[in-house]
Order: sequence, then structure tokens, then C-alpha cells
Amino acid sequence: MKRFIAGAVCPQCQALDRLVLQSDDRQDPPLMSRRCVDCGFFETLDAAPKFSLPSTIKERKSEDSDNAQIVRILDPDSPA
Repeated sequence: MKRFIAGAVCPQCQALDRLVLQSDDRQDPPLMSRRCVDCGFFETLDAAPKFSLPSTIKERKSEDSDNAQIVRILDPDSPA
């Protein structure tokens, strides 16, 4: 799949709106690249995410549930 990147500037020739993002989903991990249609600049991009998800979710301690407070919802039309 090919898509133009709106507002992108080529790092080589500084041409505006001339970069094409190309992805090949048939490979694992997917191969992504960008190229300039003016000067022929080509670069392969790392398709792997730059962040990592937390390995575990912090669980609420049972002590926190013991300190539960009751909340009453008051009817605004009734006298206090």
C-alpha cells in the first residue's frame, strides 16, 4: 500500500509533499519504507513500536476495599 505523507519534507532535497509511505503487510513484521518521488531518496523504517506495554497491571490491595465510604445521592428538590 502506498500513501503520500501530507506536510512531510524530504530529508535529502527538502521538497514538500513528495514523500510516499509504503508498507508491505505480507512480511512479519511488516516492512515500511518512505521514498521521495522527486529525488529518489529511500529509507526503510522500523515498523516495531517504540514503546513497551507494562508487563503486569497493578492490582488494588484488599486493604483499600476495607476503607470504603458510603456516598448518598441527595435529591436537589427535597429539603435537607
